[in-house]
Amino acid sequence: MGVYAAYQIDWSNFTLSFQNVFLPLLFIFVVSLFALKVVSNKDVEVTSPKTDKKISDAIDRFNQKTRGLQNIVLCVVVLLPFLFYLWGILWPN
Repeated sequence: MGVYAAYQIDWSNFTLSFQNVFLPLLFIFVVSLFALKVVSNKDVEVTSPKTDKKISDAIDRFNQKTRGLQNIVLCVVVLLPFLFYLWGILWPN
C-alpha cells in the first residue's frame, strides 16, 4: 500500500510543509502506541472491581429508567421503515 501511495504522489509538484510531515509522523506514532498497548502487560488492571461494579450499576439504572424511550426508538427505527416497505409492496403507485 505504501509503495502504491508513493507511486501516486506527483513528486515534481510536492511541497514540504508542516502538514505533509506532521500527519504521517502522527499516524506512525499513534499506530506504534496502539501496537505497544496490544503487546504490553495484560495483568495491569485499569480499574478496581469496586469501580467496575459502580459503573455497571450506573449503566443498569440508566437502562431501567430509559427502557420505555429505548423501546419507542427501537420501534421507530426498525418497525416504521418496515411498515413503509410493506406499504410500498402491498399498495404500489
